[in-house]
Amino acid sequence: MQVPFLGSEAVSAGVVAKHRLRTGFVALHPDVYTRPGAELSLQHRATAAWLWSRRGGVLAGLTAAALHGARYVEDSHPIELVWPNGRPPQGIWIHKQDLAADEITRRRGLPVTTVQRTAFDLGRRGPLGAAVARLDALGDATRFDPAELLRWAQERHGGKRGCGNWSRR
Repeated sequence: MQVPFLGSEAVSAGVVAKHRLRTGFVALHPDVYTRPGAELSLQHRATAAWLWSRRGGVLAGLTAAALHGARYVEDSHPIELVWPNGRPPQGIWIHKQDLAADEITRRRGLPVTTVQRTAFDLGRRGPLGAAVARLDALGDATRFDPAELLRWAQERHGGKRGCGNWSRR
């Protein structure tokens, strides 16, 4: 059985009995389980968060940056997920925002914001120094063009929060 997994799916498929699910696996989130002793890497926890969203959420922010290959993202960082649920379990940060279909891609089998959308979001959050460091790490991993990102952000999202000072960042 691959982990993490949805307990309800495993039980209904006959892969595991309810008792075994409760006694032989560790609950990461409601209905999301993993095997005891599993390494809770960012990838593992991102998969668990996506499963918790019933495969409907999109990984974003620093989680997406890490899945795109950016370094310096701690495995313990909360998983960032675009999803409309206002009551996430511990360890998941929810972003309620609209994503266009072309702002979503897949990395390591999971839906994540594209490099451009990830950079756009990272550049708008937190103090300037932190935003620059996060963009630099994402740029090292993906080689995105900052001028193209700025053009795209201004055309596509010019009126959104945090965009007024993009030309200075």
